[in-house]
Amino acid sequence: MRSRNIVCAAVLALAAFSGTAHAQGWMRSSQDLGFYAGVGAGGAEAKDFCSDVRSLGVTSCDEKDKTWKVSAGYRFHRNIALEAGYVDLGKFSAGIGGTTVRIDAKAVELLAVGMIPIWQSFSIYGKAGVARWDIDGTVTGTTFRVSDKGTDFTFGVGAQYDFTPNLAARLEWQRYADLEVDTLGVALLYMFR
Repeated sequence: MRSRNIVCAAVLALAAFSGTAHAQGWMRSSQDLGFYAGVGAGGAEAKDFCSDVRSLGVTSCDEKDKTWKVSAGYRFHRNIALEAGYVDLGKFSAGIGGTTVRIDAKAVELLAVGMIPIWQSFSIYGKAGVARWDIDGTVTGTTFRVSDKGTDFTFGVGAQYDFTPNLAARLEWQRYADLEVDTLGVALLYMFR
């Protein structure tokens, strides 16, 4: 699993740098570089959550939920940005008899983003970095709580369309490797130019 993650990160880095020559005409000027902020929403899925707890006598299980994120970044090269964000990865639940176990996952992340322009205002990108996650678990009808924290490798791919010099939209997929949570969503970005 780790070797596959390292290969994915290497491919993303190579793709970002191979697009540099092609991108010369895409960026209009150094004014296209700088800070940006975004907000996004979508869906999250905790892969294998239900299959992992099925042996415990689970009668119902939900491994999908809504997700949202806020992010900010700095584009310091026409193909490279550094991005930080906070993401609510959703709530996942499993029922055993009349009791429900709920897991709530959140993360703070730091990512390198490599962008390749495809056509005028349309580009594709890859991102890779680390996420500091926090999981809280509760059992309905009891005071039982469990909490766990950790650092996770995260990576993703997406497409971005710039409507104006200041406003863009993204469609992206992202994986949080150790948690085995995938997100798919859309985001709006505002570029401070």
